[in-house]
Amino acid sequence: MTTTSEPKKKKARAPKKRKKSEIVEQALLLKQTGDAAWEAYDYEDAIEAYTQALDDLLEAKAEPETQFELLASRAKCFRRLGQLPSEKADREQMLDLAKKLKNEGLEFEAAISLTETLASLGELAEVQKLSEDVLSRSRSAGDKKWEAESLYVLGLLHSLNSEVELAFEVNEQALEIFRQIGDRKGEAIVLGRMGRNEGFLGKQQEGFEKVEQALAIFRELGERAREAQALSSLGVVSGDTTLARSYGEQALAIAKAIRHRIEISRIYNDLGLRYTKLGLYQTAVNYTEGSVNIARDGDAKFALTFNLESLGRSYLYLGDFDRARETFLEGLDLSEKLEIKSGTAIYKLVLGMLELMEGKSKVALKTLQESVDAYQEIDAPTEMPTALAWLGEAHLQSGSWKSAYRLTSEAVTQPNALGDVQGEFPPQEVYWLHYKVLNAAYDSA
Repeated sequence: MTTTSEPKKKKARAPKKRKKSEIVEQALLLKQTGDAAWEAYDYEDAIEAYTQALDDLLEAKAEPETQFELLASRAKCFRRLGQLPSEKADREQMLDLAKKLKNEGLEFEAAISLTETLASLGELAEVQKLSEDVLSRSRSAGDKKWEAESLYVLGLLHSLNSEVELAFEVNEQALEIFRQIGDRKGEAIVLGRMGRNEGFLGKQQEGFEKVEQALAIFRELGERAREAQALSSLGVVSGDTTLARSYGEQALAIAKAIRHRIEISRIYNDLGLRYTKLGLYQTAVNYTEGSVNIARDGDAKFALTFNLESLGRSYLYLGDFDRARETFLEGLDLSEKLEIKSGTAIYKLVLGMLELMEGKSKVALKTLQESVDAYQEIDAPTEMPTALAWLGEAHLQSGSWKSAYRLTSEAVTQPNALGDVQGEFPPQEVYWLHYKVLNAAYDSA
């Protein structure tokens, strides 16, 4: 029997090693693919392309400036998808890369972009540290753009800390610089923030005009995400519930079209508050639950702090006291951990309202007094009347008519002094609580 020998197997050739120039060329093509996907709002495909391009450039140890651009582009995609931890990781890599390159301009850019992410995550101490560092260094370098950008971030922090006068002072400085250097986008961003702040302070006409200016600039620049933000802000400061709903729906349509989950969450919350004021509580729950879910998914602690209050209030007015309490307590805990004074004040207020609705007037007295004390520490003229009026209601239910009359009388004078003010709570609520006190005196006569 004869045997035939097995044919010799050819050795597999090792893949041809790519030249550095080929790797760079391929990475740049992938970047173009990612950019096209971004423009089409296909963020998942954009992330895939940017990631492959980054891997290639890292392998080739080439084009660090392009790596910086790719990280920035991928971070924007993560933000649109509401994936804040991933966005933070890319922003931090940008900052590390800029430091290695010893490029101060890129370092400023990376630091300021990182502050936006950190603020969303509730890491406010780090936001302050980074923005103060950029402010100091940009002034020394004579870099007006990043001076203005850092001033804007510090103004935002002052607003969050209820340091209203400081916030306006810093924002005015930022606005002046942006206008000097012809940065229209920066100008509009500051105008939008200032307008929203003025609305919260009861200066609705001034606030509305500023946000309108911001909206016009964003539309001129084709900034769709910022356009949605401005439309939602117009609704907040308008003082007209029907108009607010219209602006909110326009904003939501844009945010959904561009798949911007962070903006969708923000707009859901604003719309939920509008429907609560209209008495459409189940509709409000539908919106605010959506807002809370998006914030949870992205670990957006700062937004979650306020979204929980909106959701809890919807539960409260629906009579679902257990879910309201659970939601309020979670939000209060978050506010205290993040040291957001306005959040602590409003949670004490709504918890006191809940306790009164449950017939716990003695407990509510303490909680509502804490709310009034907290509001006295901050500049919140639109909410103080509500806190005073509900504290008066607690005294009325506890049998102290004189204290109830004093507090509700003080409450009703404040909205009148401020004019057409629309805060978080309907003004008629304050007058109704005062009427109850007056009626109690009449009944006892």
